[in-house]
Amino acid sequence: MSKNTLWTKNFIFISAVNFFFIVTYFALLVTLPTVAITHFGSTSAVAGLFTTVYIGAAIIIRPFMGPWIESYGKRFMLIVSLVLFTTASILYSFFDSIVLLLVIRFIHGFGFGMATTITVVIIADIVPESRKGEGMGYFILSTNLGMVIGPFIGLTILDGFGLYVLFWACAFCSLISFLFGLMAHLPEENLVKRSPGEKRAPLFEKSALRISFTGAFFGTAYASVLSFMAVLLLKRGWERNLVTFL
Repeated sequence: MSKNTLWTKNFIFISAVNFFFIVTYFALLVTLPTVAITHFGSTSAVAGLFTTVYIGAAIIIRPFMGPWIESYGKRFMLIVSLVLFTTASILYSFFDSIVLLLVIRFIHGFGFGMATTITVVIIADIVPESRKGEGMGYFILSTNLGMVIGPFIGLTILDGFGLYVLFWACAFCSLISFLFGLMAHLPEENLVKRSPGEKRAPLFEKSALRISFTGAFFGTAYASVLSFMAVLLLKRGWERNLVTFL
């Protein structure tokens, strides 16, 4: 196989991993705030915690991924992240309490933060240097497709079949993501063995801060609007227009 080949099995499998857990993420992102209000009778502030707790957990775990990837390897961390993500997705169906669901949401956020980090690292490694821009563009397309399909699936299932069918559908998507992760056969890598007391690289790379802040502001605006759009429509009595509007 040519070294410039882009569409390898690993590239397709990791892109599929990314697509299915992004679908799960967005299917729950747009529905859980609504569920908190309609199913549990909570306030909008409590409903917002379903997004805040999840994203907060994803942010907390990401700085640790660099050292873990160096110490344990990309494939191991990919499988660990997908196991955590899939397990949390399955657990939603077994609890009917706001507090317990928020705990699961926190665990789910850990898996999501780990998975979104490791998949980008893997793709950056397996895409040929001569096709780096093209390859990353196609990979990000899998995220964009998940962002489009996830909300539609989530709201359609919630409206037509109910909350627990939605949870199991998301668990199924997570399981598919996990299976694609298992099918990816990444090349052997040299793990970093540090001696006690050896200094690690800085936790934060200063040169990345500017673009990181830009992404943070964009993500905050996007998640805030998307999370509460369904809640806004409910309050205005437009329940039947939810799927079409979003």
